[in-house]
Amino acid sequence: GGYAYLSNAEKSSGNGGVYGLYFNKDGEIIDYKALLTGTSRNCGGGMSPWNTWISCEEVGSGQCWQVEPDPNKPNHNSPKPTLLGGPSGGAYETVAVDNTNENKPIFFTTEDKSNGELRRFEADGNDWDALHVGGQTTYLQFLSGNRFQWTLNIEDGKSSAWNHYPNAEGIIYHNSTLYFVAKVTRTLFIL
Repeated sequence: GGYAYLSNAEKSSGNGGVYGLYFNKDGEIIDYKALLTGTSRNCGGGMSPWNTWISCEEVGSGQCWQVEPDPNKPNHNSPKPTLLGGPSGGAYETVAVDNTNENKPIFFTTEDKSNGELRRFEADGNDWDALHVGGQTTYLQFLSGNRFQWTLNIEDGKSSAWNHYPNAEGIIYHNSTLYFVAKVTRTLFIL
């Protein structure tokens, strides 16, 4: 038994990444290694339901990378960009997950831009491959009267971000409720 502590490196120009400190059951450090390199401004991220780390690049065409910290798993030392960032990427911040339906977890990703849409990705499975194959992405759109919907139209998501939640940062899903913060307006949103 033991555990790993993972940390993002928010360095630019391909000098970012994810690093792991490995501890034995007595809390003694037994290893330190790079788990993801060659990325930029790895800011936040989040855990997947299957205990991998998702590291978000906070740079124009950044991606959300899945990292397997467990050296006994097949994808260890094989980090891979996920579908969370879409084909063109963005300045991603943090990931939260609703794992109520274990066969179709839902991932939420914030983007730290004035028009950075909040993404909702419904996966088609519940393991490493769920973030790389299939699934559907929708975007948060605020409507009148304190209502919202998830839309397939990214431009509607960008417009909502610009008008309501610019520069979204931290996010968490807890007890069937999604919480996230817009740093520019210093507003906590509860959906």
